[in-house]
Amino acid sequence: MRLQFCLTCRRTPVLLAALAAMLTLLLAVYPALPIGGELLDARFYYTYAEAVALMESYGSHGRVTYALASLFLDTLLVAAYTCFLAGLLCRLRPGRHPWWFAMPPLWAAGLDLCENAQVIVMLISFPGVSAAQTGLAAITTCAKHIVLMVCLTGAALLACSAALRSGAAWMRRGQQ
Repeated sequence: MRLQFCLTCRRTPVLLAALAAMLTLLLAVYPALPIGGELLDARFYYTYAEAVALMESYGSHGRVTYALASLFLDTLLVAAYTCFLAGLLCRLRPGRHPWWFAMPPLWAAGLDLCENAQVIVMLISFPGVSAAQTGLAAITTCAKHIVLMVCLTGAALLACSAALRSGAAWMRRGQQ
């Protein structure tokens, strides 16, 4: 199952479709949402006071919009970036076990989905949001961002490594 996911996502049309979906959601859809403030899950970390202030700034309509966006749009975003990052990492991998390289994006996806559930609960239960729930959501958000940074750093390092291997192979062919 893991191997099949990785092999499917590393195909060029799938990678391009996932990248297009991800960029469309991040650059066109999310900025157009009528929320009335910064998204909680876009921040690296937030305190209880910051979360309450943001949820207050959304207003009731903004909180409902944000909850629905978290449920539907953010799930699409998670699927898109997971497929893109897992496929890219598997495609650039140097070894024989491609599914290992798909694990960090899958961890990020799991954290993101947990974060979405927590944010939805906070938005629905506002103003009765507890500091403990907000703290757990903030930690999950922070962990998601850290794992995504690891994925992006890994992809950049693997791309550099692949370019060096390709350049070395090209130079060896030129010397023969």
